[in-house]
Amino acid sequence: MPVSLLAPLAAACIAPAQAGIWEESPGADLACEIAAQRSDTTIGLTAQNGIRWKVGDRVDFLGDVSFCLGNNRLDVQNASLLQDSNRVEFGGEVMYSGDSVRVRATDATLDLNQDRLRFGSAEYALRDSLARGSAEEIVLDAQQDRVRMEEVSYTSCLPGRNHWELRAGSIEVEQESGFGQARRIRLELLDVPILYLPSLSFSARGARKSGFLVPEIGSSSRRGLELEAPWYWNIAPNMDATFTPRYLSRLGFFAGAEYRYITRNSSGRIELGYLPQDKLRNRSRYDVNLEMQTTLSDRWSLLADGRWVSDDLYIEDIGRGFWEQAQTHLRRELAATYSGERMDVVFRVTGHQVVHPDVERLFRPHVRLPEIRLHGRWPELLPRVDGRLWMETGWFEHSQRTSGARVHFEPELTARYRAGPVEVNPSLSLMVTGYHVKEPFRNDADTYYRLLPIATVDASAGLWRRFGSQALDVTLRPRAMLSIIPTVNQDYFPVFDTIIPDFNYVQLFRPNRYLGFDRVGDSVHLSAGVQGVLQRGADGKELLRFTLGQRYNFRGRKVSLEGLSSHEDAASDYIAEFAYGLGKDWQVDMRYLWDAEIDNASRSEIAVLYRKDPRRTVRLAYRSRWARTENLDLAFRWAVNDRWTAVGRYNYSFAEDVELERYLGFEYESCCINVALLWRRHVERDATLGGASVYLQVTLKGLTSLGGDARAMIERGMLGYPSR
Repeated sequence: MPVSLLAPLAAACIAPAQAGIWEESPGADLACEIAAQRSDTTIGLTAQNGIRWKVGDRVDFLGDVSFCLGNNRLDVQNASLLQDSNRVEFGGEVMYSGDSVRVRATDATLDLNQDRLRFGSAEYALRDSLARGSAEEIVLDAQQDRVRMEEVSYTSCLPGRNHWELRAGSIEVEQESGFGQARRIRLELLDVPILYLPSLSFSARGARKSGFLVPEIGSSSRRGLELEAPWYWNIAPNMDATFTPRYLSRLGFFAGAEYRYITRNSSGRIELGYLPQDKLRNRSRYDVNLEMQTTLSDRWSLLADGRWVSDDLYIEDIGRGFWEQAQTHLRRELAATYSGERMDVVFRVTGHQVVHPDVERLFRPHVRLPEIRLHGRWPELLPRVDGRLWMETGWFEHSQRTSGARVHFEPELTARYRAGPVEVNPSLSLMVTGYHVKEPFRNDADTYYRLLPIATVDASAGLWRRFGSQALDVTLRPRAMLSIIPTVNQDYFPVFDTIIPDFNYVQLFRPNRYLGFDRVGDSVHLSAGVQGVLQRGADGKELLRFTLGQRYNFRGRKVSLEGLSSHEDAASDYIAEFAYGLGKDWQVDMRYLWDAEIDNASRSEIAVLYRKDPRRTVRLAYRSRWARTENLDLAFRWAVNDRWTAVGRYNYSFAEDVELERYLGFEYESCCINVALLWRRHVERDATLGGASVYLQVTLKGLTSLGGDARAMIERGMLGYPSR
């Protein structure tokens, strides 16, 4: 109940009473309903045995007294207004119920002069969660607009099962600002104190406030024992900073900082890290990470994004998680973007820092200084004909490879024809590309041009039908595309950024088998495929999903990338993907690239998933890729009982004869706590198995999470992704 409403409530209690008269009042629920219907400030009052008023002395409210104001309600066995001291005393058990909290106390007193309500020996419970606690005293002070509590406890555990409990000697909260101060704080886990703080400031409304965040502890074979104690600085409503001192027993003291801001037109983040003296590498090391976006107008925006580290081994030594440590290149980008109704333009400068010592300088990517891209679109340029335009110009710089400028211009016209479920879209484009380049250690430059028309006819259909008495819905989406690209000698063209992408269903329907403008594959081919879904009509449950496709080549190819053969079979590999359920608990996913020439799979993946429920899941996967990589991946999460769950993963590479990752651990979960403990080893960048790491994460539900990110690692392992 808001403290400022206590005085009007007490005044309303006196008004309807007369000396020496017992008055019957309606039931408490009806009184509350009537009060709520009148206004937010109307007081509902009921006393089962009536109200007795003694002149000049006191007013007694007798027998199950209830006060209601809005959604707040106070129930007591009896109450007395002492007019000489202007105080209300509540007798017997006191029950308070509000929108978000319920309080039960052995006694309560309302001081009308001080506008102060006191609960003694109180217990409280939050309505929207299992959180509950107790306090020797709760004082709501309207004049000072604050709440004070003494000897407070807080937990989300069920009564009698306090796995964890937060205790404080005193807590004061200012209601207007919502900020509070707690003193003599102690966190107990299984009745054992694990954390003590003399003082802590916080926000009772979840608002940002400066102060220390929850510390973290961990360990790894490379960095040793890790300790963190982040401090948060709420600079302004639209900006903040976090300073993170970090102790790494094998490396030394690490200082980290992050600054964030957001305005009406911009947002950004700057992250800094500095290790003054690395005991392992015997040098200082640093990390700078920058992300900024600014909107200049409805059409124009700016972007700055980049990361710089002191050396190639920084990510491997200090980086966190598999994904970060697996990076070999750090991208840097500065861009200005224009977005219009018919045209988008990007002005961009990009570069990379290679952070893998095994990547030779010769094979490092070009720096683009600068790059300009334009994409224009004109629907209904002609009746049933759409127009598009791609333009790009950029300068590519490299110290040991060909450098120079590239200009690309590509207009396209696409016609649209539709008849029922069938759609046919023929298109014609013209690729005009020019180069002005020079080789390293030479002063003269060369100029090249290429002119290539590309014609395609893309036909597709959407088909649906219901079969059988069980109402099985079948959806089919067949598609076929004929592509014609003439042969032009491109052997003398440089290769700035062109690659051969993975062959999949999306790539199947791209006319150019290369990704980039430096090579355009000569081809006359027909791509054909179909995607289908079988669903149960009653509830829409998907029973089967499949994809089939292949490309047929009508002539030989001559264009190739440097060092690669231009030869290609008369037909591409078959693309085959299947996902189907066996009963309600089993699912099988299969993905194949099948080479008909050798009658074997060039790439395959088979995954079998058993999922009884989220705590009883097993996934087994086998992956093979051109006989160069072959690995087996087993992950499980299996409930031993209602509380304990065993978890593990084993990912083994047959080609390298090395364990890519293995971990084993357990999860314990109750009504108020989750504990995840993992022992993990994983392969390092040099394909050797690294040292062991231990991850411990303790989640106190309704309060905070302590330790590393063990639960996220378990979730990603079950999905078949590398652990962070």
